[in-house]
Amino acid sequence: MVLEGGMKIVKYLLFVFNLLFWLSGLVLIIIGAVVQAKVGSSGELGHDVGSGAPILLIVVGSVIFIVAFFGCCGAVRESRCMLGTFIGLLVIILVVEIAAAIAAFVYKDRVKGLVDTELKKSLDSYPTKKKKLIDNLQHDMQCCGAQGYKDYEDLPNWTTKTDVPASCCLDMSNSTCNKGITLQPPQVAEKSVYIRGCSNVVEEFLQTHLKWIAAVLLAIGIAQILGVVLACVLICGIHQAYETF
Repeated sequence: MVLEGGMKIVKYLLFVFNLLFWLSGLVLIIIGAVVQAKVGSSGELGHDVGSGAPILLIVVGSVIFIVAFFGCCGAVRESRCMLGTFIGLLVIILVVEIAAAIAAFVYKDRVKGLVDTELKKSLDSYPTKKKKLIDNLQHDMQCCGAQGYKDYEDLPNWTTKTDVPASCCLDMSNSTCNKGITLQPPQVAEKSVYIRGCSNVVEEFLQTHLKWIAAVLLAIGIAQILGVVLACVLICGIHQAYETF
C-alpha cells in the first residue's frame, strides 16, 4: 500500500520530525551531562541540590532515542501499531517534561539558601571530612568558602586560621598563594585567591541552568505536540487507505 497526496507529505514530515526529535534527545543528554559534571557532586556535600534536574534530562534524552525509532520506522513502514506506540510514548514523555519544566521554574526560587546551609555544614568538618569534594568544588567553580574566603578564620577544624586551602588559589603552582590571605582585604586577596563564596557562585549557576533547562523542555514539548498531531493524521490516512484498498 502506498500513500498518496497530502498523506505522503505528512509521512515525510513525520520522518523529518523524528530526525529532529532524535537530535533534541542528544541535546538533552549533552546539557544534562554538562550540568551534572559541573555541580553533580553537590549532592555529596549534604543535599541533592540541582542534581535531580540534569539526571532527569539524561534519562528523558535517552528515552527519546527509543521513541524516535518507533516514529521513524512507523512513518517509513506505514505501521499503525508502531505509530500508536510512538504517540503513547510521546505523550508520556510530554507529561514528564511539562512536570519537570514546572518543577525547574519553581525550584530555581528555592535554591537560594539550600546551598549555603549545606555547604556551611560540610565546611565545619573540613579538612577532616569531605576535603576532596570541597577542594574540587572551590577549584572548579572558582570560589572559596561558603560566604567568602574569610570563612576559614572561623572553621573549627581548620587550624591555620590566616590561610585558605590551596584549592582557592588562582595559581595553585604558587605554594604561598594561600598564606595569610584571611588577614588581607578583598582588593588585596583577590590578586591571589578566589574571594567569592561558593554558595553564591553555585546558586547563580543552578538558577541560570534551571531556567535554561525549563526553556528547553518547554520548547521540545511544543514540538512534540506537533509530532503527536502528525502521527494521528498519518494513522487516520493509513486507515482510510486500507479501507479504500
